[in-house]
Amino acid sequence: MSGARPQPWGDAKPQDLSLIKELPRLRVEYAKGDRLAFLGHLEVLETINRCIRRAQLPFSIGNGFARRMRIQFSQALPVGASSVCEYFDLRLSEEVPVDEVLVSLRAATPLALAPSRAAYVDGRAPALESWLTRSCWKVLVLDCAVGASELSGRIGAVRDAGVM
Repeated sequence: MSGARPQPWGDAKPQDLSLIKELPRLRVEYAKGDRLAFLGHLEVLETINRCIRRAQLPFSIGNGFARRMRIQFSQALPVGASSVCEYFDLRLSEEVPVDEVLVSLRAATPLALAPSRAAYVDGRAPALESWLTRSCWKVLVLDCAVGASELSGRIGAVRDAGVM
């Protein structure tokens, strides 16, 4: 097949690449703005994947049959929820200065998903699901048929039950 795209790992075979724990692991904080609250989690994942490719970051590719970018996202937000503090971890094939990563990502990302911070974390650190142990929610209720005290009591009952 002529015109094949160059592979992000260069001439090396995927099985010859470094072990995943040795690859630089970049943790990126971003917001899912109000305007994007009704995007589903898979749509957000695909958008961020495309933004990383557009930013031309040296991302690492998995060794499996369907080679994918080595990226891990925090828990999915429910549809209709916006957030000021979401995370993803990205494995890079080489370390790039954080300020350069942020400039490239911000230029390639829609404003409502733009990253706010980034830092390298230890490759052996726990996964995002283990690292994030709590969240804080702010609920905006419009045109509610119950009073504020009753609504507060109901929210408190759900919180005390510890179940969503």
